[in-house]
Amino acid sequence: MKQFLMGGIAALAFGMLADVGASHAAVMTYALDEIINGGSSLTPSASFGSVTFSDNTTDANKVDVSISLNGTGEKTLAFYFNYDPSFGSSTPFTVSGGVSTLSNSENNQQADGYTAGKFDIQTPATGNAGTEPLNFTIALSGTNLNPSDFNFMDSSGHLFDALHIGNCGDDTCTPGGNGEASIWVGSGPVTAVPEPASILLLGSALLPLAILRRRNKP
Repeated sequence: MKQFLMGGIAALAFGMLADVGASHAAVMTYALDEIINGGSSLTPSASFGSVTFSDNTTDANKVDVSISLNGTGEKTLAFYFNYDPSFGSSTPFTVSGGVSTLSNSENNQQADGYTAGKFDIQTPATGNAGTEPLNFTIALSGTNLNPSDFNFMDSSGHLFDALHIGNCGDDTCTPGGNGEASIWVGSGPVTAVPEPASILLLGSALLPLAILRRRNKP
């Protein structure tokens, strides 16, 4: 009977662990470690920096975005990313902070020089956002946005986002350089940090199993 009970609790814990993995994350961080060489060509690289999506602490309808680059005096010329396709192709997102304009339409935004796939949002819509670090907030009226709502790849399944970096270095724009050249880079795999509530949920699932094992010790 005890073995049956322990098996049931273990199965429950495993199911809750799966839910934690699939649940909304409080932070999504992307390393800018893919150089876009034009067309559909991508070259793995040392990271040029990172992009972080995080829950806004004061408004559940907003997500904060931070772009941090490794070089000195670099600037963001354009940033492309994706959103949950269930929102629809003409979702009325708004942005504020470091950028105030965007152009969005599902699988319709083409990062210059990258023809392998399309993105959902370009920001700023025109011009450039200026010297990094760049911080802005994205909102959707009446919707509880989460960072994981933007954890989607381009239409070809290659990149989560694309960034046009200006003033980034010499002719090859090596990571950490400084100069007048520019380069397109993108993000591959993502690192997710679970919400505190998800961690607590997992702990509560594992606690009965730990108690039973302790009782069964000789």
